[in-house]
Amino acid sequence: MILDKLSQSTYKRVEDEKKQNPLEEVKAKALAMEKGNFEFGVITLGIETGAQAMWSQAAKLPEIEIKKPKTILTKNTPTSMQAGLVYGAIGQTEYIVQKIKEECGYDNIKVVATGGLGKIIADETDCIDIYDPDLTLTGLRLIYNKNRKVK
Repeated sequence: MILDKLSQSTYKRVEDEKKQNPLEEVKAKALAMEKGNFEFGVITLGIETGAQAMWSQAAKLPEIEIKKPKTILTKNTPTSMQAGLVYGAIGQTEYIVQKIKEECGYDNIKVVATGGLGKIIADETDCIDIYDPDLTLTGLRLIYNKNRKVK
């Protein structure tokens, strides 16, 4: 199980942060090698967390729908926020994937995006190979079935 391979202190810190702020969304990017061993990961904020921070922490910014605007060249506050959030997440994802490929020395790794907002990014970049909205649930089902057979 991948969680067994994670640094327990990192995992505990992320779980503690989630308990303190249940609205907090954290995106983790990780590399599992050919045999399924966890090698390393990157943790960053998700689009929803960035949006919530903007409208709750910045003066007079409205709560907005998270979607990609038609253009990055926007002319009003809501679409400017959308452009910053979505295109910023796309750029961040592309850069992180590029740096992981450079630093680990593997050009042919498969990049998988998951979650509801993952589709926004996956649809706009060539750096994501697979979009699976149910990857987490599929993984939990596999773990459940494996543990059920053991007992």
